Amino acid sequence: MKTRITEMLGIEHPIIQGGMQNVGYAELAAAVSNAGALGIITGLTQPTPEDLAKEIARCKEMTDQPFGVNLTLLPTIKPVPYTGGQFVAIPEFQGIGTAVGQQFSAALAGSMSVDQALQGAQALTTREMTKGGYIK
Repeated sequence: MKTRITEMLGIEHPIIQGGMQNVGYAELAAAVSNAGALGIITGLTQPTPEDLAKEIARCKEMTDQPFGVNLTLLPTIKPVPYTGGQFVAIPEFQGIGTAVGQQFSAALAGSMSVDQALQGAQALTTREMTKGGYIK
């Protein structure tokens, strides 16, 4: 099935695995991606940014298909281990958080519309994820 989502993400089926704490490991994400959907590693399942980087590397070994990482940015009962330097251990993600944040800051300041910020954030994220090999 071909849809805008399948074309944008480079997947066969328009299915995106949800982030699932305690089960969203590389094995599940790779299996979902290998089946033609978009597998998701759950960042909150990993105790440190370094462990998350290792889990991403493991997933890359298990699949050559696109996959994603779910990072919890909202308040949680147990504090997330990757606030502050959350992208430092993940070279492919360096700059995405800052660049996307700048897009939305500009929208909040009124210098661009929310739609423009979303388009800019999508373009920046797609570029960096492609450079990192997550989107082929």
